[in-house]
Amino acid sequence: MKIFIHNKDIITLTEADTIVLPVDGSGPGLEGNTARRFMKHIGIEHMYEMYAPPPYYPFNGEAYWSQIAGVFDNTHFEWICCLGFLGHAAEASHKSTMRAALRDMLSSVGGDVGRRLATPILTGGPRIAPVDAIYVMMEEAEKCTTKGAELHIAEIDPERFKLLQQIVR
Repeated sequence: MKIFIHNKDIITLTEADTIVLPVDGSGPGLEGNTARRFMKHIGIEHMYEMYAPPPYYPFNGEAYWSQIAGVFDNTHFEWICCLGFLGHAAEASHKSTMRAALRDMLSSVGGDVGRRLATPILTGGPRIAPVDAIYVMMEEAEKCTTKGAELHIAEIDPERFKLLQQIVR
């Protein structure tokens, strides 16, 4: 799997056909900042409006795919992939849950779903340090053997982008 890092907003990352949305997969209505921004961009109020069919909760440690091509006019993405890893339980291992969700997502890449994934750095807000998250993301991406698969990481902050660009080459 090829890995790229971009200094731009994930919503405008046209190199990808799928947007990856970190969510708390323990129940509905617990989406992350990226998911909320994307929902606002496409003009919906509730996450379930993007799902067809609705997901079964809980799905922390898993990925949930839904096709959105032709459903929303103001996005170029064809797919969404919701990663269930933003757990709020005190005993949760965020890095382990993120790794499991990534592994689940990457095992489905290609085939009937997207091949070019746009993702934020999967930190879960303050839960995982950005450098740690990048290394886990790269580790899991290297295991993906799907021909033509690409992971496009979006980082809008110029300083953090410069730091992470040194890692993602």
